Formats: sequence, C-alpha cells, structure tokens
Amino acid sequence: MAKQNELHFKISTGLKDLLGQDLITNEFIAVFELVKNSFDAHSKEVYIVFEELNTPNAKIKIIDTGKGMSRTDLINKWLFVAYSAKRDGTEDKKNDYRENLKSNRYYAGAKGVGRFSCDRLGKSLTLFSKSNQKHSKIEKLEVDWSFFELDSKKLFKDIPVKSNVVSNFPAEYSKYKINNGTILEISNLRDIWNREKILDLKSSLAKLILPKFNEEKDDSFKIIVESKDEIDSDQEYISNCNKEGIEPDPKNIVNGPVENFIFETLNLKTTQIQSSVSNDGLLLTTKLIDRGEFIYEVQEENSFNLLENISIQMFFLNRAAKWNFTHKMNTEVVNYGNLFMYKNGFRIHPYGNPRDDSYGIDARKAQGYSRHLGTREIIGKIEINGENPALRETTSRDGGLIKNSSFEQLLDYIKVVLVRLEKYVVDAKNWGVDDEDLKDLQSDDSNTGIVKLLSNISNDSKIKNIKYNDNIADILDIHEERSAKKLLKNFKRIASESNDTDLERKANELEKKLNSLQKAKKEAETQRDKEKEEYQKREEKLKKTNKYLLSVGKELSTEAIGLVHHISHKLSQTTPQLDSLIRSISRDKFDKKTILKKLSDIKLNTEQVEKISRLVIRSNFDLLVSEEQSDLITYIEEYVSLHQEINELTGIEIQIEKEIEEFIFLFSKINISLIIDDLISNAKKANATKAKITFSSGPKKSLQMIFSDNGKGVNKEIESSMFEIGITSTIGSGVGLFTIKKLMKEMGGSAKFIGNDVILSGANFQLTF
Repeated sequence: MAKQNELHFKISTGLKDLLGQDLITNEFIAVFELVKNSFDAHSKEVYIVFEELNTPNAKIKIIDTGKGMSRTDLINKWLFVAYSAKRDGTEDKKNDYRENLKSNRYYAGAKGVGRFSCDRLGKSLTLFSKSNQKHSKIEKLEVDWSFFELDSKKLFKDIPVKSNVVSNFPAEYSKYKINNGTILEISNLRDIWNREKILDLKSSLAKLILPKFNEEKDDSFKIIVESKDEIDSDQEYISNCNKEGIEPDPKNIVNGPVENFIFETLNLKTTQIQSSVSNDGLLLTTKLIDRGEFIYEVQEENSFNLLENISIQMFFLNRAAKWNFTHKMNTEVVNYGNLFMYKNGFRIHPYGNPRDDSYGIDARKAQGYSRHLGTREIIGKIEINGENPALRETTSRDGGLIKNSSFEQLLDYIKVVLVRLEKYVVDAKNWGVDDEDLKDLQSDDSNTGIVKLLSNISNDSKIKNIKYNDNIADILDIHEERSAKKLLKNFKRIASESNDTDLERKANELEKKLNSLQKAKKEAETQRDKEKEEYQKREEKLKKTNKYLLSVGKELSTEAIGLVHHISHKLSQTTPQLDSLIRSISRDKFDKKTILKKLSDIKLNTEQVEKISRLVIRSNFDLLVSEEQSDLITYIEEYVSLHQEINELTGIEIQIEKEIEEFIFLFSKINISLIIDDLISNAKKANATKAKITFSSGPKKSLQMIFSDNGKGVNKEIESSMFEIGITSTIGSGVGLFTIKKLMKEMGGSAKFIGNDVILSGANFQLTF
C-alpha cells in the first residue's frame, strides 16, 4: 500500500507510439528486431512470410521453432513493457537450453522494445506461442495497437489484450513442424510491400548476420523468405536466366533462404588489413595482406584501455576489386555499403550504409584527398564480441552505439587501422605498384618501400613482436642500406625483449645478407671506377679522331647527329641492364621470371634501335623518335600499307575497318610500330593468312582497337598468363605480348585477350588507348 508522502508515475497509452512507431522508424529495422528475437529464442530458422500483398488482407508472418513462451513468460516478460529478461540475465535461468549449445551465444536483443516492432509493421497482431517445457500449452494473444491510439489520457494498463489457450496451431502452419516456438501474424500493414521491397529486405538481411554462425552445424541459423504471390515471377526470372545460359542470382528471387554476405568469398584481389584487440584487452594484433601475399603482422600493447575482444577487417577497393564486387554482387560497391559493424554477430545500424559517415572517414579524406582513403575505397567489418556493455546500441536501433568514452576510443582504433592500411596503399602507389599487378611488388622501388615501412613500424617501442614475409631477406638491396640497418636493429631489439628465437634467427639472416650486400657494393664501386677510367681514355681518343675528321670537312648532318645520339641513348640503357643480368647470374640468382624480364627489356631497346635505323631513311627522324600529338588511326593505316616490306608481312593479308575516322593522341611512332609488329608476328606464328584491325570508340573518350587473325588461336591453358614474360604457345620467345602490355601501360592504356573466334576464327586482342 502506497504511503501518503509517496507518488507514482502513471503510464499513458502514448508510450506505445514512443516505443513503437516513433522509435523504430524503419520497417526493415522492425523486421530485423523480430529476427533477432527468434535467434535469441534458439530457433534454428526463422520464416518471414508475406501473404495477399496489394490487398486489404495483406499480412506479414514471422515463424520460428525456438523455445517459445509459456503463459507466465507472456505475462512477466512479453507484456512487461520495456523489461528485458535478457538484459538482467534471467532469460534462460530456469532452463539449461543455452548450456546445451556447443557455442555460447550472446543475445542479439536486450532492450525490451523489440515486441513493439510488430506495431511498427501493422496495426493488428495475433501471437501463437508454445514453450519447450513439459506439458506446455499453445498460448494465443490478440493485440489491436489502434486501441492504444484512441485516447492518450488512458493508462497503458487499462487497454486489454485478448488471451486464450488453443489446442493446436492453425493448420496452415503444419508444414513448419512446430513442436515449440512462436508465430507472429501482423495485419493491417502500415507499409506497402511489393516484390522490389521484399528483395531489398532480403539484401539487407544478408548483411544482418555474420556467417560465422553457420560454421557449426549445431549453431546454424537460417532466414527464409516466402511469398506465394511472387512464385510465378520467381519462376519467370529463373526460366529467362536458363534461356540466356546464365546462373540465376538468388538476390533476384523472393522465395528462399537469405544468403549471408561473406567478404572472403568475393575473392577480392586487393590489400586487406586485419586487426584485433585480445579478449583481455592487453594486446593489439595487426596483419597486412596484399592480394593474398602476407606482408607483415605486429603485436603491440593495446593503448585503448576501454576496448577488448574487438576485431576489424578492412579491404582496399582497387579497380580490380571494385569490378569483381560489381560482377558478383550485381551492384556497385558504393551502393552496397562500406565498413559494417556487428555486435555478437548481429549488425548495428546505420554503420556501413551507403554514404553513411558515422566514423568520420569521408570528412577526414576531405582534409587530404590524395593521402587518405574514403568510404568509396574501403569495405569491411568491425566485430564487437562478448558482453562489452559500454558498447551498446541506442534504443532507436538505427542510431548506432551510445556515444560515450568507449565509443570514442573505438573511433580512434578504427582510425589507427585505417591509417596503417593507407600508409601501405598510398606508399605502394608512390612505389609505382599497379593496383592489379602483384608482380610490381618485386620492383626495386617497392622493395625499398616495404623495407622502409617495416623499419618505421618496428621502431615503435610498443611493438612486442613482429612477423614478416620470408621473402623480405631476398628483396633487400643495397639501395635500402640505411633502412635495412634500422630494420635489423629493431628486429634484434624486439627479439631480445620478447625472447623470440625465430625472430632472432631471421635478424641474423638479415645481418648476413646486409654484410654480403655491402661487400658486393664495394666490389661494384671498384669495378665502376675502373670502367670510368677506361671510358675517359676512350673519350680522349675519340675526341682526337673527331678533330681529324672535322678538319677534313666531314661534318655530320643534323639528322644524323640526332640518330647517333638516340641510338647511343638506347644502347646506354642496354649496358646497365646487361650488367645487372650478369650480376644476378654470377650471384646464383637464377629466378626465371626476373631474368626473362631483364632480357625482354634488353630486347625492346634493341628492337627500337633497329626500327629507328630501318625507318629513318623513309620518314622525318624527329617525328619518329619523339612523342607527337597526332592521328593514331591514320598512322597505323599508313604503317600497315606503306611499310609491309619492313615488317616482312608477305603472306598475310590485313584488312582495316573503322567506326571512327580520327583519334588525336600523344604517342611515339616507334612504339606503335613495335606493337603492330608483335601482333602481326604472333599471327604469322599461329599460321594466320588473314588479319583484321577494327577501330571503334571506347568508354570515356578512349579508342578501342581489336586485332584479330584466322590462325590457330590461343590455348586455354595459357589464357590467364599469356601476357607474362616467357609464356607462349608458338615457337616464339614469349616476349611479344609482354612487350605489348608494357608499352600500352606506359601510354596509359591497356591490352587484353578477348577470346578466340570473336571477329576472325583465331586470336582476338583488344587495345585501349
């Protein structure tokens, strides 16, 4: 009995709207909450059923086979507004259901407002539930939410909810084989649901649950969507796909299970970073992987004292990754999302939504556009595991996490991981690494960059352990001597502090390698001084000879002087390449691809010299060797028609077809000639008698040239590797296509094989300028 000096709150029926429609503003979020409730009830699956769409009798039904509710549960939990047994830990206290699970799961919902999602979806609710306890009965509740809206002066407790016991679930639910569980029938819907909207819901549900819940059979959880109204449209779509010979996309089919979105299955060939705070919050571990190649992993003290049991995985979206994503998901990544956040397997909104900048990533990019990555360039996930009570959702369910000190530290942690990803990605571009070419990581510039990166990271006193790619010792070169010394010093310090014998062994290997490089450097410097002295002697002799020649009046023409200068320049590039090749062989570095690449560079230089000497008597020399803004189509036409004897084209007929007449472009005629020569040479080696060159407009004001022949085509075994050095299916050296791709790349273009029997019956190549 209330004391005279005590007062008590009265609860208006208006509270229903505050906890329902006003709080859960999005119908998708409402469905998500009901799915979470089914998961928390330990159901292995939940069915979302749409009936009689586009009619006044439209319904949404949520069906699960979980532990269900008894009459006591309904009274003390479901009808107890804003109370959550999950939050106070009594949800499964009387029942050891949870203990029987192999994998201990945390609750997805713990606010006590999920039941009002039913109100957000429709004005009327019929609930059936049967507990998994012995001798339980099927309870039925009927709630008309509109009664709560008639008079806000009425008390919440004064609006009756009809309740009774029924002997069986309705016959229509027999196919679901419900021994225990809950059925929600929601009618008088507040939104119009059509095929497009249901497909959007399925797409959103695919991102709701992390797929790790399906890794263990006893802990699997499936979401199945059903709609009889859409069966015919599903079948029509599947039939059309079959006619076109393409695989039907489940995302375009209403009826069926929701397929979880799994980052790993996208096969994103790009840079990714993985970071995690240990369960006890003491250590922070970060691993960087570039297109499947492990680069480094560091363990350090966790400086975020409020964070524990959290992991982050970010992918950098290079051109190939974006294309691959769009191809597999049938939507551009910018319209799909970016960095999603999950707590105990369930997604927290709005993090990761398209154009959402809750992390401040895009705002930061605006401050340094070329140095920083934005949400358009990353995709990934943040996982918060365990209780982590300070990192909890707002009651609105689409407002993200409550903004407190822990949340601020989480934002700082995300930034630290992003900066490490940026540091590698941005630096790699500066090293000249192509987004799509992992082999570029073996270049001198990238080798230097990786060593500098590792030396800077390992210099941090918080680093407790470091692992790195075993090839680091192999890529060390004398150019990185200063960084290598710093790296070696840091490795030894970390090995000593952590008592890591493996790291100590690797540090010793690095030291031996560095000493060897220093010795080789001194030998090379001695040899260079000797060669320099000999060169100076030759120059003196040459000057005397030139003086004599000039004295008898034999001056060279301006064109000839230019020719000699350019040939000399090309040959001066060849000599160091030969020296480098000789050193590699002398040091037993018999790496086939490296040697082939160096040989191809030498071959390209000599071919250019040969081409200059052949063409110089026919054309203006300056226009041949320099880049000129000219009509590329006309030059290729003239080259094919006027210089057949130079290219030895006898026996092969070449036809040119143009969809456009002109393409003004900055190019070197020598390099274009080499590309045409290599294409025709390959055609002849494939026994072609005819070839065809087709010009057409490409995307973004580009020119596309397709070269096709009627030869024997390209073997399927080498299709994926034909542009690599040394790969050939003919009697050739396997350098031609490698050279074509290299020259096209230097011009900012691309070359690719588009298949056999496309225009002519043999090989078909597309060059984009």
